[in-house]
Amino acid sequence: MKYYKILIFIPFIFPGFIAPPKLINADLDNPLPDTIVVNMDGLKSHIIPPKTMITLKLKAGKHSFDTKIKGVFYHSGYFESSLDGLINVTRSDYVVWKDLYMKEEREEYYDNIQENVVVIDNQEYIGDIKLYDATSIFIPKEWDYDIKTSFPEFVDLGKQPFVVKKKIFYKKDFIREYNNI
Repeated sequence: MKYYKILIFIPFIFPGFIAPPKLINADLDNPLPDTIVVNMDGLKSHIIPPKTMITLKLKAGKHSFDTKIKGVFYHSGYFESSLDGLINVTRSDYVVWKDLYMKEEREEYYDNIQENVVVIDNQEYIGDIKLYDATSIFIPKEWDYDIKTSFPEFVDLGKQPFVVKKKIFYKKDFIREYNNI
């Protein structure tokens, strides 16, 4: 009987042996005009052509990277995450814009977005906007539409009276899109 009691407590004592580690999707994006080489955790290098993104499966937790362009050190960083997201391996600026789609415009639906003023390149932008600049090493995935997907003009709302959608942009693409509305 004593052996059975011990077996019951083993999963609580050694949880790492029972459950596999959680994996996250980590996007490595290269918006630059040159190919970059990113070394993750000092283990494996990834060659990323210009204007390309790759997705890695990483164990949730602490990670490090260094980025080289044409064999020359460019940028390095550390991050810790248990969430999917984008690793800013090129010190680029990204913007996440949250927008509201409605069947009919009603004032109370606007309570679902947090309008604020964000200054980008000395220009003010009003909306539910987050700027992730060169100091943002890890950007948690909170968007519905990625960099390569356009922000749709219309969204199928189904039976919902409204929905909130988010898109991540390169800074220059956000400015162009914002100025076109």
